[in-house]
This record gives sequence, structure tokens and C-alpha cells, in this order.
Amino acid sequence: SKVDRVCDAIRQALVDAGESKYMLSIITTHVKKSRPELETVLEKVKHLKEHPPPSTPHTVTAEEALRYSLLLVDVNELFDVALGTYDFSLVLMVAEKSQKDPKEYLPFLNELRQLPKSYQRYRIDKFLRRYSRALKNISQCPDRFEECLQLVCEHLLFAEALSIFGDRATPQHKAIARAYGQHLTENGQHREAGIILAQCGCLQEALAAYEKASCWQQVFSLSAQLKHSTADRVALARRLAGSLKSQKRHAAAATVLRDYAQDVEEAEVVLLEGGLWEEAERIAYLHGRADLIETHLSPGLLEAQQAQLALFETLQSTFTRHVSRLAVVREEKRRKHEAMLDGTYAADEKEADLFSETSSVTGHSTTSTRSSLASKMSGRSSKNRRKSERKKHSLREGSAFEDVALLDSIREIVGTVDKLQEEVGSLLGMLVQHGFSAEAGRLQAGFGALVDCVRQGTTGVWQPAAPETHTPQEVAGPGSTVNSILAAMAASRSAHTANEPSAMATAPKLRDTVQWKLEHLSSAC
Repeated sequence: SKVDRVCDAIRQALVDAGESKYMLSIITTHVKKSRPELETVLEKVKHLKEHPPPSTPHTVTAEEALRYSLLLVDVNELFDVALGTYDFSLVLMVAEKSQKDPKEYLPFLNELRQLPKSYQRYRIDKFLRRYSRALKNISQCPDRFEECLQLVCEHLLFAEALSIFGDRATPQHKAIARAYGQHLTENGQHREAGIILAQCGCLQEALAAYEKASCWQQVFSLSAQLKHSTADRVALARRLAGSLKSQKRHAAAATVLRDYAQDVEEAEVVLLEGGLWEEAERIAYLHGRADLIETHLSPGLLEAQQAQLALFETLQSTFTRHVSRLAVVREEKRRKHEAMLDGTYAADEKEADLFSETSSVTGHSTTSTRSSLASKMSGRSSKNRRKSERKKHSLREGSAFEDVALLDSIREIVGTVDKLQEEVGSLLGMLVQHGFSAEAGRLQAGFGALVDCVRQGTTGVWQPAAPETHTPQEVAGPGSTVNSILAAMAASRSAHTANEPSAMATAPKLRDTVQWKLEHLSSAC
């Protein structure tokens, strides 16, 4: 920083002019840096004590330098810095020149002096909360590993500890890795826990962590290394398949059931649940189970066709209703705006209440009232803020932000229809291939109607931003009325609604690149 550069420049000039003569000023340049160099100050004090300069009228002694330093720095801070140098003579020198009671520090220092060097430094670093240094020092005390492990766990020094105890074959490395894995598991980081445990050879714990993370490839690699029995492997496969299905990972769940539970039929069921028709067919023929085509695949295709038609009807009905309601809401706002301009707008009860609340900030006690409002707003809890955000996206008729909620719902429907293109294309092909052309034709016609409805309906939904309207401050004046002010406030809210991120976003579109339609079905229709 600029202060540091100035301090360094001044100190260099003082050293050149005579270090012993300007020692106190030099000490000041060290203390006043953005990160005070207190260790350097103490080193200079110690050097003055061990190598006193020739006596002159300007000579500064070690005692004078220390007393001066204590004027600039808190004595407790300087005591801790001295202790951190591991130099007890320096610590005593600082303590003696301070107002500290010897009973406060002498027993502690005497206890430290009797300890072995590495453990002594560990105790000092821990006292000063320099935990990384403390770890390095206690790691050199083989007989105190339990205390070392406790330090690692308490202060989350796992990565540093694994680096210090780098040999994976040692029991210390394994103990730290096991503790690290447990910590990661407790914090929901199961995959990383598995990685840490596997690399140190804790295979059983690693497998449990990988299973929680649904990392099925790693699970079965470790299962093979652990030489699990067939029964254990099958049970593990079924547990994992259930977890993968709940995460909508049907392809992975089917692979697990087929390869490790040897259950082709259940794998077929899972693939059909996920709509993976082509893969289900491939697996059935690969394993010589053509009977599954008749018993599982064909009925599954027909059930999916019925479910999709019902979904198309629901989506189209909801989309049409929301588009129509949005047009009504916008028309109501347009009429209110025109009535405001004509001076014939009549406030409803909610807006009258709003005016009653806001009128207090337009009177003579503006400053105090605004301050009170600011205090109330700042004190609003996060729960209330979330509740307020939910209200902005309420589809309840007549709500202040109903148009925003309608736009968000319409956007969601468009996104759903867009994602359905691949699913419908796959299902159409399999229906025709398995002799269900009539059902495929109805499915294609239904989805085509939905796609046309969405494309036509979104044309007029997303509008450019409305022109600016007068704010309440602009409308208020000698000729204004309560109704005109309320109307201006309503217009201001409408403008705020138009500026909502979801309302101003680019209109969603259906992709034209997905070839879901079968031409021969269109010709037949």
C-alpha cells in the first residue's frame, strides 16, 4: 500500500543517515505499516541488548527501544509476538517492561521451558492460534499422534495433515484419511469422501461413501476388490438401482440390475419407466429374452401413448387458459390507465388502504416517517422476504403481479413442450415399429395440435416494454385528486411489473431442429 511504501522509504533514509541515532523513528516505520512488523522490532531490541552500540548522546539502549515500542503497541500483542519467536529471553524482557503481574506469565513460561522443543513450540503455536504451525511442530512428536489427530479434526487441517503424513502405508495417514472421510460424509460430500478413503486403502468405508453418492461404477470396482459374495453383490446392486431410479437415472439403474444383479427383466422394467424404448428393445434381444417384447415393451408403449395424450390435453388446456387470462389482465390495466388519464378512475378498497399507508410519508413529518419505514423494512425477516417473492408469482386472480405469474407459467409450459419433442419422436418410432400405427397417428396428431397451439399462442404474449407513465410525484400537485394520485401509483406498479425479469425476458421458442414427426403418418392423416 501507499503507507507501506512511505514507511519503507523513510526507514531507508533514516538507516542511511544513522541507524543508531534514529532507532526510535525506525521502529515507528515498522509499527505503522498496514501489517505491523513487530517481530522485526523485537529482533532490533534483542540485537541492541546483545550488542549495545557505543555510548553517545543520541544512542538508544534496548530498554529505551522496548519502552518506546510499548507506547506504540498493546503490551499483550507484543507479548504474544515475542512468545511466537520461541525466544524466552525476549518474552521475559517484554513482560518485565510491561505492567504484567509475574504470576500471570511465569508459571506458564516455566511449564513451557520443561517441554521438548517440538512439543514446546506446538503448545506455543496452539496458544497463539497458529494452528498450521502447531500441526507442523506436533507432527514431529511421534508419541503424541492422538493429540495431533485431535488438532486436525478440531481445526479442519485434513489437507495439510495428509501432506505432512504423506506415506499412504503409514497408520497415521490412514487415521487422518478416515477422519477426513467421516468429516466429508457428515457434510454431505460423499463422493469426495469416497475418493479420500479409497486412496488410503480404506476400501469398505470408501464403498459406503460412494454408495451414498450413487457412484455405481466405483462401488462395484471396490466390491470386486473386497471380493464380495454373489449374494452381497446382488443386494448392493438392488439398493443402488433404487437410489438411481429415484434420481431419474434409469439407464444407470438398468445397467446395475443387468450386470450385477443378473436381472434382465427388472432392468427392462426400469428402462420402460424411463421411456428408454430403444434401449429396452436392444437389451431384450441381446439377452435372448424376446418374450419381454410381448410382455413388457408393447404394453409399455401403449400405456405411454395414453399417458402422453392425457398430458398433451392438460398442457394445451392450461396454456390456452393462461393466455386468455393474461389478455384480460392486460386489458383491465389498459382501462385503468385510460381512466386515470380521464380523471374518472375510482380506487378500490385495496388501493385506498395503500394510499392511507403511503399518505403519511407525504405530510409534514416526512423525515421521521421515512426513517420509521426504513427501519421496518430493514428489519423484515428473510422468511417474510421469501413470502413476498412468492406473492409476486401467485396465479390468484386479481393479485398485484398476476400477469408476471401467468408469463412464468406460460414460459414453463413452452419449455415442457420443447423437451417433449425427443420423447414423442422416440415413442412414435417404436409404436409404428411394433404395429401400433393407429395409436402413433393419434399421438402425432395430438402433439402436433399442442405444438401449433403453443407457437400461435406465444405470438402476442411477449410484448415490448410499455412506455413510461407518470410517477406519483409527477401527478401530485395543486390540481391533483386522491383518485389521480392512486391511479398514478397503480400505473407505477404496472411499470414495475413490466420490468420483472421473467416478463422482460426473450420470448421462449420451440426448437425447429428436432425431427420428431413421421412423414408417413402425416400423409395417412
